[in-house]
Formats: sequence, structure tokens, C-alpha cells
Amino acid sequence: MKRVIIALLLSVAKCGFFYAQFVFSGKVFSEKQEPLPGAIVEIGGINRYAVTDANGSFSFSNLPAGSYNVSVRFIGYHTITDEISVQGNVDRQYTLTESVTAFDEVIVSAVRARSNTPTTFAVVPRKEITRVALGQDVPFLLAQTPSVVTTSDAGNGIGYTSMRIRGIEPSKTNVTINGIPLNDPESHGVYWVDVPDIATSVQSIQIQRGIGTSTNGAGAFGATINLLTNNVSQNPYYEYNGAVGSFGTLKNSLAFSTGLINAHWFLEGKVTGIKSDGYIDRGWSNLKSYFAQTGYYSDRTIVKLVGFGGREETYQAWYGIDSATLYDPQYGRRYNWTGAYTDSAGNTHFFDKMIDHYEQDHLQLHFAHAASDNLNFNLALHYTYGRGYYQDFVPASWGMPLDYFGLPLWIKGTDTIRYADVIQRLWLDNHFYGVVWGLNYFADRLSVTFGGGANRYAPAKHFGQVMWARYFLDDIPGKKFYENEGQKNDLNGYVKINYQIIPKLMAFGDVQYRYITYKAWGENREYADGTIDINKQYHFLNPKIGLLFNVTDAVKAYASYAIANREPTRSDFVDAQEGEEPRPERLYDLETGIRYISDQVSAEVVFYDMQYRDQLILTGEVNSVGTPIRKNAGKSYRRGIELVAKVQPIRILTLEGNATLSRNKTEYAEVRDNVLIKYDNNDIAYSPSLIAGATARIKPVKFYETGLMFKHVGKQYFDNTQNPNRRLDAYSLFDWIHTLSYKWQKVGEIQLTLKINNLFDKEYIAHARVSSSGTKYYYPQAGRNYLLGLSLKF
Repeated sequence: MKRVIIALLLSVAKCGFFYAQFVFSGKVFSEKQEPLPGAIVEIGGINRYAVTDANGSFSFSNLPAGSYNVSVRFIGYHTITDEISVQGNVDRQYTLTESVTAFDEVIVSAVRARSNTPTTFAVVPRKEITRVALGQDVPFLLAQTPSVVTTSDAGNGIGYTSMRIRGIEPSKTNVTINGIPLNDPESHGVYWVDVPDIATSVQSIQIQRGIGTSTNGAGAFGATINLLTNNVSQNPYYEYNGAVGSFGTLKNSLAFSTGLINAHWFLEGKVTGIKSDGYIDRGWSNLKSYFAQTGYYSDRTIVKLVGFGGREETYQAWYGIDSATLYDPQYGRRYNWTGAYTDSAGNTHFFDKMIDHYEQDHLQLHFAHAASDNLNFNLALHYTYGRGYYQDFVPASWGMPLDYFGLPLWIKGTDTIRYADVIQRLWLDNHFYGVVWGLNYFADRLSVTFGGGANRYAPAKHFGQVMWARYFLDDIPGKKFYENEGQKNDLNGYVKINYQIIPKLMAFGDVQYRYITYKAWGENREYADGTIDINKQYHFLNPKIGLLFNVTDAVKAYASYAIANREPTRSDFVDAQEGEEPRPERLYDLETGIRYISDQVSAEVVFYDMQYRDQLILTGEVNSVGTPIRKNAGKSYRRGIELVAKVQPIRILTLEGNATLSRNKTEYAEVRDNVLIKYDNNDIAYSPSLIAGATARIKPVKFYETGLMFKHVGKQYFDNTQNPNRRLDAYSLFDWIHTLSYKWQKVGEIQLTLKINNLFDKEYIAHARVSSSGTKYYYPQAGRNYLLGLSLKF
């Protein structure tokens, strides 16, 4: 009996051990031994996971005894695994090492330059973008980056804006979002107004100056900008961002994230509304946008569905102000003559529906997978739908006959009326879709990337409607008076190779093949009487080579040589003079530079020599729909030096600066009054020889930071004749920004930002043009103005 009792007691003790519940806890650190909040610790086999808190701590309670496989992961770091044996409470500390490429960045890794790529580039992280994102468009958020000059039709950075890099026009800058082309396939233009507030949904922006590495979409012909949208948030949040400012500016934005659900699934979204009256009279903007992404995330696979888009409505301010009005005290620099008409009593009125209205929706489906530490690939399907119009009041005084609009001449008694006031709408309705891909292989001394894309732009419809005409009955609204269509296919493939020749020397090779077909047909009345009949095919081979030498761990020297070819745009064909046909452009780009990077100091010196053949350069004129007119030049070049530096002399102070000194020359010819005029070695339009910027930021306490920003743009001409009467003066600007922020653990954070633009109220003009009649039109920019922003995140 005694033995039975002992046996029963042992059995009970044994069962108690197996059914005991223990605690598994610990902390997760980075290589710098800093806590990693938001890291995911997952126990395999029992479907349990924990997310580390602000101190990097995690804890599992009620864990039965046994052996378990544990994985620890954090976005941008290598996943580690561990096996634990639970016989009692277990405590662990894990250190994660940062990966060269955060896994979300696999989506854009095929088109981005890497640290060992011998090309000229800069990366702007999310923190720097959101610091100044108070409603202005992307060009104004990147204004302090090297060689950048910005302008705004409305004068305050909201609505239609643009940027030039090294003086290169915006349509020659390739732009992608998550590796997918944003440039309009026909015009090659990028209209940031169509995707308002996209900057606050971006993780980072890489700007490559020069030809750069191979990418998707319209050929990069001097610069590349690629945007990577938000990484997956590990933790759920709600966020509000708002701003008020001068000229009736108002921004409201709401965002949310579920964080990772069950350690794998996520849903994020954002809606934004921006309104502004503009600096220019009636240069108002009413912008709405959205951004959403959902999908699945694991340590080796991402499936992400991304949708974003916008709806913009702006009053037209893109024609500028003529010189007589600009300096007339009766009108002044804010006057906008667009939509003006005179009634029968001689009084001047303005047509209040002189608007531009456009909607654009983007849908992207991304799949990225790391087959191993050495091999990853990504595939993306995309679709963009754009539609909209701009509406004009065309007074009879403009001399456009009724039959131009497809209307019969009006007979009134014995009089025949050939001209009348008309309201027209010029429409675009287009679809863009395709697939892009990339495969990356990494070895000890070799990395190889295969990438490419197949994209189609069709149908791309252009048509005009008469909405109203004087003397006519009310049943004509919507009558079409012209219609044409475009269709474009773009197929490209590329291979990039980085090879370590010796321990300190890397060789780079990159070759891309592009095949383009473009057709357009129909009536051409949006530009001039006649028809459009375009049927073109292009085969382009774009090679690039380079060397990068690691002088020391901190110093890298590089040199690269690249060739790029680019097809003309739709307007290049339809604006061409009779008997002329635009030719493809070719660019030969030599880039050499040296970089120094340490904890407190970074610096770079770049020399570039960009030689063009048949460059399509701006003439300074615009066509009837506001598109700049371009013509092939003989030979032209851009040659310059870029200086970039950043230093932190003491903990609370950061100084940054950049300067570009350049010569930009062209051979150019034009016909004026039936006389051929040739120009040799003239400055290229919109290409200042000096561009400089500087920023000083002071953070005396944890919750407050202030920064003073400086920008200088040298004199520039707005056509290629180098006529002193067609020159914009140099200007220097100062902006001042203040930021107050506070973070409560387990509650949220608040940030208040005040940005004073053009601190010293400088009157300046950033852009101008000249009409075919010789009239000069200017685009004045705002004087001193402010933006006050509030951000709340929980």
C-alpha cells in the first residue's frame, strides 16, 4: 500500500510538471544595442506571436513546457531563428543585423542605384520629406536637393508645379512610383497635381542626376526620380495631419494602419483634401487624394496591393502675366488675365469656370520574394486610368471662326456672323497598363540584376466639346468638334552587373534595350487645322559602364559613362513646322565623383559632362493647350560641377549645403519673318549657371528644432536667343521652419510645425515664356507667406 501511494504521488507530480505554464520573455536590439520597438517574435507550431514595446521587450505567458522554434523579424533587418527549451521561465536577448536592402525595397531594387553603383544620386528619407510636407507639391519638398529649381503656376507651390534638375525640363526626368512609370507616355510630363499629397505616403525618394541606371517608362534623359511608398507598419495607428496658411491654404488628412494582423496581414489607408486660393489672382486649387495598401507580409514574401489617386480642379494660371501688365500698378504681379472678357457696355468680367479638372487612379499589385539570401525577385502589374478636361472661354475677339468649332456661320438678316463667344472643353481620356519585373542575384564579388517592363497606353483619347456658343440654341452642349486617339507600346529589358575586380575596385555594366511603337490619328484641331497621322517605331540601345574605387572605408571615387536615346513626344510631332519632323534625341553622359561619409561629415564632389545630339530644347513658346514647344538643336551640352556637404559639428547643430556651377550651351536655328537665323554657343533656355542651397538646423532640446533654409538661382534665359530682354534675374530666398514635437509612451505623439516661406519677402520670377508674336509672359512667385501644420498620431 505504501508503494502504491508513492507511485500515485510521483504520477501527480509528473503530470503537474507537464501541465505547468511558464513565461518566455526578452528584448530585441539593433546592432547598436538600441531597442527595436515593433519587432515581431513568433513561436512556430502554436501560432503565437508578440510585438515588442517601446523598450524592445516582449513576453509570452502560460507557455507549456516543451521545445519551440522562435523567429524574430523586423522590417529592414535580417530575420533570426532560435530554438528554446521551456522547462521553466525563459529569458532571451536577440540582436538583429540590418539588411543592405530593407525587404520592402526589393520592390524598387531593380531600378535604384545602390551604394556601390558608380553614378550620381541622393536619397531623401521619409523623415526629411514629412518635415516640410504641409500641402505643397513634391517639387517644392525637394527644392533643397542639389541642382533643383522649382516653379509654380499659382505662385505658392500648390496646384500646377514643376522642377528642373541641372536645368533639364521636367518631361526629360523619368519618374517611377514603386518602379512603375508615372510619366505620361505621350507627353512624357509628370503632373504632380494629379497625385496631391503623395509625398506623405512615401518611405523614401531617390534622385539620380544624369542618365542614371536603367529604369522603366519614358527614357531618363538627365534625371531620374523614383519613389518608394510606405513600408508596412508593424503597429496599428491613427494619424491626422492638417495645415493652414497664407492665400487661404487648408489641408486635412486622415490616415490609419492595422499594423500586422496575425503577424502577416495589413491594411493601411489615407485620404487628403487640400484647398488654396493661390498667390496669383483666381489661381485656386481644390485637390483631393487617397492612398491605400493591403496584403501579406512574411520574412521572405510580400504580396501588396497599392491604390492611390487624386481629383484636381484648378483655375487656369498657366498662361502667365504679360510684361505690360506685370509692371502696371493698376494690375500688378498677381493679376491673372485668363478668362477675361468685355461686355457690351465695355466692362471687364472674368469667366468663373475657366478650370482644369482631372482625375487619375493608380492600381498596383506587387509580388516580391526572397528565394534565398542571395536571390530575390519582384513582379508588378499596374493600371492607371486618367480622365479630365480643361475649359476655356474663347471670346470672339480671338478671331477663331465658328466653323473651327464645327458650328455653322450665323446668318442675321443680311449679315453673316463668323465669330462668336464660345465655351470649349478639351478632354483627355486614357488607360495605361502593363507589367514590370526585376530579379536580383548577390554573391561575394558579383551582383546581377535582370529587369524590364511591357507597358501599353491605349486608348488615349483627345477630343473637344462646345459647351456653349453665343447666338446658338441651348441644345449644343457636348457637341464634339474634334477627336483623335493615340496608342503607344513600350517594351524594355535590361541587365546590370556589379563585379569586384579587386578588393577595393568595383566595375559596373548596364545595358537596356527599348522598343517603342507609337500611333496617333484623327483631327488635329486642338493645335491647328488638319489631321494627325503618326506611325513610328523606335529601337534604342542604352549602354552604361562605370568604376567605383573604395579609397578607404569612408572615401569612394567613381566614374561612369552612359548613352541614352529618347523618342519625341506627341506635341513634338503636332507642333512641328510644315516639312519638319522631330528626330529622336541622344545623350552621352560622363559622370565622375568622389564621396566621403563618416558619422559627423559627408561630402561629395561631382563633375558631369552631358553631350547632346539632336536635343529637343524649349523654344520659350507654348502651344494652344499650354504645352511648351520644342525643336531639335544641332549640338548642345551641359557641363558642370556639383558640390554637396553635410556636417554635424556639435550634437545640436546640423549644416548642409550644395552648389552647382555649370555651362549649358547649344547650337540653335529658327525661322523668323521667313529668314533663317542661326545661333551658336548660346545658353540653353531655363539653365542657370549657378544653383545653390544651404540648411542650418538646430535642436537645442529634444522637443524643439528650428531650421533656416537658403536657395539661390542664378540668371537664366527663357529662350535660346540669349537676348538680354528675355532673361530672368537671379534670386535668393530664405525659408524658416520651426518644429515642436512630443511623444507619450503608449499614448501617441504630437507635432506642430511653422514654416515661413520667402522670409525676406523677395519679389522674384521663377519662370517665363515668349509667344509666337513676341509677347513675354512671366510667372511671379509669392512673397513672404506661412504654413502652420499639426500632426497627431496614436
